[in-house]
Amino acid sequence: MVSYIRERARRTDTDGTGVNILLMNTMEASEGTKPPFLSAAENVATARALYDAVEAKDRRVAERLIADDFRFFSPWDNGLDRNKYFEICWPQTARFRDFKLTDAIADGERVFVTYEAVLDDGDRFRNAEVLTVRNGRISAVEVYFGWNIPHPVADGEHNEQAA
Repeated sequence: MVSYIRERARRTDTDGTGVNILLMNTMEASEGTKPPFLSAAENVATARALYDAVEAKDRRVAERLIADDFRFFSPWDNGLDRNKYFEICWPQTARFRDFKLTDAIADGERVFVTYEAVLDDGDRFRNAEVLTVRNGRISAVEVYFGWNIPHPVADGEHNEQAA
């Protein structure tokens, strides 16, 4: 089992207040395993690269980023394989007039993202997704459908029929 060596370091806050911040620095682990903070940053970069490909409608790049054992999940899709994803889902990128990744944060091999899109017909929406990144490639995507923009329910109100 790989164990990580941790060392504590102190640095002065950059805002000039002199407040000390305790930092946890993770050093290289044995057996070639990367420390978690490096892996997380690389996983976010991989996720961002996929959404850049979606925005550019560049299937070639997406194909390089998506692993051979890829699975895609959404309220409409239960574990589509890589081929089915490119057959069914990828063509939807042609409908995007505008597409912007708004947030991306990693927790180990899982990257949590939100994005907003505008379709050719002017409809806008926001979704959240969880990607699993292994060995620099995306092995799974879970889509959680968001809401329309603008929100169909009046500010401060509740409407079960809106969903």
